[in-house]
Amino acid sequence: MTSKIILCLLLAFIPTISLAQAPLTINVNTGLYESSQVLAADSIKGDLLYSRALQWVALNYKSANDVIQYKDAEVRKIIIKGNFPIFMFLKDGWIRHTLTLEFKDGRYRYIFSNFVYYSSGTGDMPFENKLMSKNKLLAVTNEKISNSINSIDAYLKKKNQEDNW
Repeated sequence: MTSKIILCLLLAFIPTISLAQAPLTINVNTGLYESSQVLAADSIKGDLLYSRALQWVALNYKSANDVIQYKDAEVRKIIIKGNFPIFMFLKDGWIRHTLTLEFKDGRYRYIFSNFVYYSSGTGDMPFENKLMSKNKLLAVTNEKISNSINSIDAYLKKKNQEDNW
């Protein structure tokens, strides 16, 4: 009886479990903050992952043409320069970043890098700036990355649906 209850509770919480996103860390080679991870996309061809990622960018950014800095279907790579909104230092600002997506059959890799906080009052402040208070900034950035990765992952792995319109 107790095992059935435990199983039911476990199944109730499965939909709320999100991907374990790699936290922001300092890359030892570049000295810059970065978050990267390789995620499985079982039995999905790299070409399809690449195509779906381009669709995801078009649906999630105001202008895909403005944010996509590089795309190559042959090597299955997309580089995006985007930003996340943030309220910090009593004003609205943005966390500028670079998102690199690379695809192979059955898996893909994301790399978030080149983080810069920007607001009209402070201008550009790289995350590595020693004068900057980072606790809230890193926490918000990790949350935004996690939300983005969950969204990308769900879109890349969605089942093909025929639309009979």
